[in-house]
Amino acid sequence: MEKFLALWLEGPLQAWGYDSRFDTRRTLDFPTRSGLTGLLLAASGDSGPQEELLAQLASFPLTVYGCGEVTPVLTDFHMVGNGYDSSSDWEKLMILRNRNHKIPNAQGNTQGGYRVSRRHYLVDRCFAAIWRMPESFADKFAAALQAPVYDIFLGRKCCVPSELVFQGCFDDEAGALAHLCELAQAKGRTLCRRYREVPDSEADEETLLLADVPVRFGLHKLFRERNVKKEELEPES
Repeated sequence: MEKFLALWLEGPLQAWGYDSRFDTRRTLDFPTRSGLTGLLLAASGDSGPQEELLAQLASFPLTVYGCGEVTPVLTDFHMVGNGYDSSSDWEKLMILRNRNHKIPNAQGNTQGGYRVSRRHYLVDRCFAAIWRMPESFADKFAAALQAPVYDIFLGRKCCVPSELVFQGCFDDEAGALAHLCELAQAKGRTLCRRYREVPDSEADEETLLLADVPVRFGLHKLFRERNVKKEELEPES
């Protein structure tokens, strides 16, 4: 028997990384499949590569809904590895090294090397998600989200949820969607966009190709691609 896990993703900041490098940490405009998978596995305490579990989760349909207006992206400026005292054994560990594991004499910084990083965040956004999966998986993750083993975040660790992520486990998709619509309405929001995975046969020039399906977590992460189509929803009458 299948169940429908209803999730609500709301917070002051969210960051769903894709196509990122150290210097620029971008965020997608909606939650990635890898980010939501990581959220579930953090809650259930399933750490490490988890290739078998990820293969099973990848086959379960996931639909994400966007709520309200699209707000501007916030860019946060970071200088990493700067300002540490090289005479302190502890602080010295925080100073960035070059490929030879030596502290470079960076211009304007006599204490060693540093790197500039710009990190992007979605501001005051919320999303809903419905994840269809077998009852055994739904029950496992429903329990985990209500008593998570590890802390759960909306992407990066600084992105803390401001509402309960778990919103119920339903027997059908209509029931899950109705509940999420009621929650959105209570918050003065509307589910106005849908992001759904489509097969190659339905892909067109507006379809997004994202490499966000996790195949392996852990130190040596691996992802595969999927097609995602964004659809504007008709306002409720």
